[in-house]
Amino acid sequence: MVTFQLSSVSKIFDPLGWLAPFIIGAKILIQSIWTFQISWDDPVPEEINKKWTVFRDQLHHLKSIRIPRRVLLPNATKIELHAFCDASEKAYAAVIYLKSINDSSISVKLLTSKTRVAPLKTVSIPRLELCSAVLLSHLVQTVRNSLKIQIDSTYAWTDSMIVLSWLQSESSRWKTFVANRVSEIQSILPSEVWNHIRGRENPADYASRGILPSELKSHSLWWAGPSWLCENNIDYSNQHLFCEDALIEERKKTTCAVGIVPLELSIIGKYSSFAKLLRIVAWCFRFLHNATSPSNKTKGFLTTLEIKCARNALVKIAQNQELASELNILRKGKPLNSKSKIISLSPFMDESGLIRVGGRLKNASISMDQKYPILLPENHRLTEMIVRYFHEKYLHAGPTLLLSIIRKEYWITSARSIARHIIWKCVKCFHQKGQTANQFMADLPRSRVQPSRVFSRVGTDYAGPFLIKPRRGRGTQRMKCYICVFVCFTTKAVHIEIVGDLTSEAFIAALKRFIGRSGKPAEIYSDCGTNFTAADTELRRVVASLRKDEPVNKFFMEESIKWKFNPPAAPHFGGLWEAAIKSAKLHLKRTIGKQILTHEEFLTLIIQIEACLNSRPLCPISEDPLELAVLTPGHFIIVTALTTIPEENLLDEKISSLKRKLTQQLFQSFWKRWSSEYITSLQRCNKWQKPQQNVKLNDLVLFKDDNTPPLHWKLGRVTQVYPSGDDKVRVVLVKTANGLLKRPIHKLSVLPIEN
Repeated sequence: MVTFQLSSVSKIFDPLGWLAPFIIGAKILIQSIWTFQISWDDPVPEEINKKWTVFRDQLHHLKSIRIPRRVLLPNATKIELHAFCDASEKAYAAVIYLKSINDSSISVKLLTSKTRVAPLKTVSIPRLELCSAVLLSHLVQTVRNSLKIQIDSTYAWTDSMIVLSWLQSESSRWKTFVANRVSEIQSILPSEVWNHIRGRENPADYASRGILPSELKSHSLWWAGPSWLCENNIDYSNQHLFCEDALIEERKKTTCAVGIVPLELSIIGKYSSFAKLLRIVAWCFRFLHNATSPSNKTKGFLTTLEIKCARNALVKIAQNQELASELNILRKGKPLNSKSKIISLSPFMDESGLIRVGGRLKNASISMDQKYPILLPENHRLTEMIVRYFHEKYLHAGPTLLLSIIRKEYWITSARSIARHIIWKCVKCFHQKGQTANQFMADLPRSRVQPSRVFSRVGTDYAGPFLIKPRRGRGTQRMKCYICVFVCFTTKAVHIEIVGDLTSEAFIAALKRFIGRSGKPAEIYSDCGTNFTAADTELRRVVASLRKDEPVNKFFMEESIKWKFNPPAAPHFGGLWEAAIKSAKLHLKRTIGKQILTHEEFLTLIIQIEACLNSRPLCPISEDPLELAVLTPGHFIIVTALTTIPEENLLDEKISSLKRKLTQQLFQSFWKRWSSEYITSLQRCNKWQKPQQNVKLNDLVLFKDDNTPPLHWKLGRVTQVYPSGDDKVRVVLVKTANGLLKRPIHKLSVLPIEN
């Protein structure tokens, strides 16, 4: 039965293919069983049964086969791989031998082999030989990757001249079946390593046809390869005659499409100015006229008629290139195809050979050019030049005015989109708009979305100056002061300090007070100074001095605090502390008005504002009437909002062991709400919602200056880009007349000029 035969074959364990000449017979036998389409328990035909009986009776001979473990000679000085492949009508095979050479002897041992049964679908012998070469190349690659020894050289052998002819040529020369396999083989074993061998000397021939174990035991060709492999001088000359059968059978058929291509004159692409192009063509026509008619030469300036002839010649070139089929139909006087894209314009050919728009304005009291404008194709360079010419001639007119002017003489298909494109590419118009670049909103930094201690990572900023008095009473001079705001990245908690001046000593003192009351931060973020609005000049100076000041750097180094700066002129990079400054100033302006407070009063007010800011909800208030409390930054500072009404004193009351965990439970609930309510509210992108094209190297840009009109913005060129983790460029280094400047792209306007 089929089941018994399959199980018997599966019991033979031969992972390296040493018994391949015997096992391939069993594989062929099983394949032939499937052709009869019998079920598992049905008896097989008598012919198959006889072959199976012979196969079964030969199994006991396998016990007498002995294979040496060592394949390498001791102290081998040279190691080679010799790979053979062959195919028959029933199967194809590949076998590899390892040749080792030392000072006294040469050894050739069988290493591994692999066989495949030929497909049931009829395939030519040359194609099966090519499949065996593919099998061989993969087997060689596996052996190279598996062996831990250095292989000096590899040689591949086949007895098929057709396969060698295929491998010596480019893969694109052959049909798909051959081309794919030739390309695959050449990527592993180049054509230089392939050689020809006679069929009777090819050991792979026995693996593709099969022999019995009684013959396999003493088969020297299978176990040691051809006898000449043990020689030192082997002829590896690769000069094979090209087999013409390979050309006849597998040559790729070439399909040629013949079409009429209109003559393309490159003169239109050499110039960017339509007026200059007209003059050049007109002068060429005059030269031609004067050369052919020496007795009637034209002299002086170009005439209007010559310019018109030059224009007609250029338009004919454009129409011949883009509207060739319509032009040929109109010349024959036939109606256009209903699928033509210009049939709605009722086109016709005038006496000059130009296609014009017909339309329904025959009885209108307008000029002939306006009644029947010249048709221009939308995708031609001449059309772009004409639109740009009229745009610049009429003082950079907008799309509507530009189209109304052009249509007095020309009719352009998809004219509005072309006009908008030309205006967008106009550098002067773009310069006047002052439109800056933007990019898709970046992901929040890790410090904003990871739970951490309050004020472990903070952003700081200055605001002011504010006028205060040192004390009450007459004759007290007014003095300036500033506020320094610290904002927690994780909880948005706010800490405000009063700073007397903008020196580094005052900032260090404010930082020490902040550390003493709120703990030492691990990282401090700030702007570079150009984004401060109040006391702009002084704040730029103090921040620049803080970055270079030795006492500040020494203090930060001793306290193990990292100070990180945002790019210059990038206030949106510090939106967290900018919003805190805005809220603090809003409360100050509404509360103080025009009053001048004393230092003590101002300090009290600042602390109250700090409490108000720390009592703001971190996320939208729920509409559930049962939920009375809302999560605020104050919950992470004092376990409740800072403006909460005092509760009953429970210090003297005994608290059970369960109640002792109340504070810990509260903190855990706060962080749980922080993760579920606050973090999810940061998911939304409120602006910059579409990815834009990145600013590239060598782009010309304009520096946005809020104090000057766009026409006076300075020019620069991008010399370096700084892509973020999402490969979006938001900061660049720009070379200007004053040196190199690092700026965000929101402060730059990229000119529409191709490099």
